[in-house]
Amino acid sequence: MDTSFTDRQVIFNFKTTLHFAALLFVFLISDGLFAQVQNLDAITLFDRTTVGGTASSAGSGGAYSSVGGDISSLSLNPAGLGLLKTSDISITPGLRIANDQSIYNGSSLNTSHSLLEFAQAGAVFTKDFHKKSDQGSSPFGLKSITFGINYQADNSFDRNQSFNYLNTSHSLIDNYVNYTNQGGQFPDAVLFNAANIMVMPAGSSQYYSNVKAPVQQKGTINTSGGIDNLGIGMGANLGDKLYIGFSLGIPIFNYSVNTQVLETNANANDTVTHFQGYQFNSNVRESGEGVTGKVGLIYKPASWVRVGVSYVLPTWYFLTEEYNSSLIYSFDTMSQGPVEYDGSADLVHYRIRTPMKGIVGASFYLNENSFISADYEFQNLGSTHYSFTDPGFSSVGALANSYLKTTYGYSHVLRTGIQGAIKKLRLRAGYSYTNSPFKSGQNYTTSQYNQAIQTATVGIGLRFKAFYIDMAYVFTYSKDGISPNYMVPLDQINSTYMTHSVLLTLGVKIPAKGGNGSSTQPKRRSGDQLPKNLDPDNKY
Repeated sequence: MDTSFTDRQVIFNFKTTLHFAALLFVFLISDGLFAQVQNLDAITLFDRTTVGGTASSAGSGGAYSSVGGDISSLSLNPAGLGLLKTSDISITPGLRIANDQSIYNGSSLNTSHSLLEFAQAGAVFTKDFHKKSDQGSSPFGLKSITFGINYQADNSFDRNQSFNYLNTSHSLIDNYVNYTNQGGQFPDAVLFNAANIMVMPAGSSQYYSNVKAPVQQKGTINTSGGIDNLGIGMGANLGDKLYIGFSLGIPIFNYSVNTQVLETNANANDTVTHFQGYQFNSNVRESGEGVTGKVGLIYKPASWVRVGVSYVLPTWYFLTEEYNSSLIYSFDTMSQGPVEYDGSADLVHYRIRTPMKGIVGASFYLNENSFISADYEFQNLGSTHYSFTDPGFSSVGALANSYLKTTYGYSHVLRTGIQGAIKKLRLRAGYSYTNSPFKSGQNYTTSQYNQAIQTATVGIGLRFKAFYIDMAYVFTYSKDGISPNYMVPLDQINSTYMTHSVLLTLGVKIPAKGGNGSSTQPKRRSGDQLPKNLDPDNKY
């Protein structure tokens, strides 16, 4: 395809109002469009987090809301901080390999990429108030408090999808034409019109396409960004029976979608339209910060069982959206050149309030460090609420919120985990399932590409007196669908998405100080320490 540039360049500056309104109104134009709603993931990105954090938590499927004793408790149940016996500093790098198996009009194409990640880094500080004189005191007396601060990657949006297909029935421009003629508005229509690809004759109110099948269709959708959470919280140990805690979180949201779509005329000698090909590039970027909080408790009625409950407050996000696009086109009898839509000067500022979340869990112990655990998490995604700083968007926000309430239902997450301990060694495994976010009767609930997520994990760890090391493998499997265009429903790409992640946590333990200023750690050599001949100075 000839994509040479000329010196001619036209930059269109539209109010991004049209862009954002189109994104929302496309949901509401007709029932027939619901099957190809654009950017479905955008609504569920905010709270459908992956299994991550420390390798010890991830290795057990993330089912740690009643287990506690780990810095990942800040993200699940802050009461778990109260189970920590020492101060602790940890860091978790990771490697993720992702694979997309995409099907477009029956044509399959695989893409893969790898990514180094920084999954977690944090520290906890424990103050022990227990003294020997405390024996016989109230069973719920304060024994220790733990403060924690932690960075954690809650979700990663990085993925690559591709398609390549010889379409003998229609061009993608036909989709743009049909959408626009039905009343849809989007700024890129002017780009296609300027390039004489999407044409409205004089005196007509209808567009028609200058691109006729057969056409070779190729494209890529590269998504990047994620949610990084900075949390700070406190947990307290009341008599080794009841543990309570709270935390504050600042999620940092970054989401970018870069799309490239190409169509080339399969008839090189087209003497009717003289169309040769075009390349359409678009980028949408959303970014901002939020604030949320968590409260929780863990109760230990007996030494072999723990029950945990936590409540996650709604999260308030303050976001900004920017959209840009460009078009390169070629006709054999016409000049060629790039035209662009530049939305950098017309940013949209808006707010999203995600619903509250509840988490309940229980764990059962075979000994102090061997357990079986299960967590259940629920959230009504249909209660997600949009609002805009510009009063002119109030009606658009109302339509969006009505659509969310109609389309999305409760998200249910079940996590199970197991850990076995043999002296210093820890062996772990887990499984997590997240259901489809769509209400019964909606299009995607009848499809295998319904965004349900399954995760399987295994892990191993070593515990010593002064440090520990953990490793986890996390496999995630899901199926979803997306259109190559951010706003207009085009032929859908259905993808099977699989990720393989390896997390490595390195941690240092610092003995807590007792109420009398002395270390609460036993002086005798424990079963978790190295043999005397390997550790003569009793360091590990």
